[in-house]
Amino acid sequence: MKISDAINILNIQNYNITNIQHISYNELKKHYHIQALLYHPDKNSNTENSTLIFQNINCAFSMLKEVIIDNDLKKDDLNGDDLNGDDLTGENTDNSYNKLLISFINYVINYYNNESNLYDLNLEDLKLEANKHLTIVIETLFSKLSLIILEDIYLLLIKFNSSSLITNKIVNIIKKIIINILEKKDIYIINPTISNLLNSDIYKLTIANEYVYVPLWHNELAFENAIIKIYPLLPSNVYLDGCNIIHYTYKNKFSTLLENIANNVNSLVITIDNNDYSIIINNLKLAKYQTYILKNQGIPSINSNNILDNSVKSDIVFHIHLD
Repeated sequence: MKISDAINILNIQNYNITNIQHISYNELKKHYHIQALLYHPDKNSNTENSTLIFQNINCAFSMLKEVIIDNDLKKDDLNGDDLNGDDLTGENTDNSYNKLLISFINYVINYYNNESNLYDLNLEDLKLEANKHLTIVIETLFSKLSLIILEDIYLLLIKFNSSSLITNKIVNIIKKIIINILEKKDIYIINPTISNLLNSDIYKLTIANEYVYVPLWHNELAFENAIIKIYPLLPSNVYLDGCNIIHYTYKNKFSTLLENIANNVNSLVITIDNNDYSIIINNLKLAKYQTYILKNQGIPSINSNNILDNSVKSDIVFHIHLD
């Protein structure tokens, strides 16, 4: 592959074959991540053409990476970066798309946390400049992405939490931009808690100046031309299956169970959000793993004929691990 072809493939417009050796590694990586996100086979139906384009993107990045390394790139500039980790061909393709999303978010966050990029701005100026430039960059980039990719990025971000106020501020800006883009395409996303689901809550959503009442135990609903998608924010040890059954992973020790029996404690109380559920100890086995089912005590089952019907509750399955 020619260097000029590699520059075109990564859509690098501020450099050419005469000065590409001066591009920084972080800037090169940014161009690579953008193109890889746009043309990743997982988001383009895994066609032969999309795979070929993605392979060319990897080849272009590898070639230009060698160019800047040969240009006496200091090792310190690459500290913490796995140069081979960006090669997403071969055995690691299953997880490559998630890595690309994470790399992109890390790039944005690290850029605005890097003191060398702040010049002489004070904190208030930084807030204004960061909001302005970040919004422009993200809107421009995201306007070219498919709706599926935008949803993936949003779902990644809603689980993100940092101790840094600046980092969280940037993440919130990106989330708002994605929500605005999706809503312009008549796609609305709601993120209920597990408590909302257990309480059979109904959310009042505004679409085109009209109120739409959304039962939060559904996963997707249509209203005229709009699509409403519901992605619950669940604890790490909880997941919902396709039948709205709650699966809860519970871990404890055999010794604790035996102590409860010795103290005439008849049940284990497990709290899911603010809801308490009792597991009868006499019904448990002395096994490392077992399941315990509470019938009809979970969230409402979906009734397609009456979306507001919450009369039939699904089960809760406790996956009990004892060691």
